[in-house]
Amino acid sequence: PWHVIRGGAASYIEAAASELRGPILRGVAVDHLERAGARGWTVVDGRGERRTFDHVVLAAGARDAARILADV
Repeated sequence: PWHVIRGGAASYIEAAASELRGPILRGVAVDHLERAGARGWTVVDGRGERRTFDHVVLAAGARDAARILADV
């Protein structure tokens, strides 16, 4: 059976974000992720801008996540 989350995906994204510390980027079009060695992950956005983080939480649908993670 299909389950619908009351409040939609935004409700559990907000709940997770409220528990995290550090920078949280929302509404950023992510092109792909790259391993940054022992330092974590480099996030490459749709404009080609690169940012490196120790951890990344990917909140996306399955198709988008597969595309973003294709080269990892």
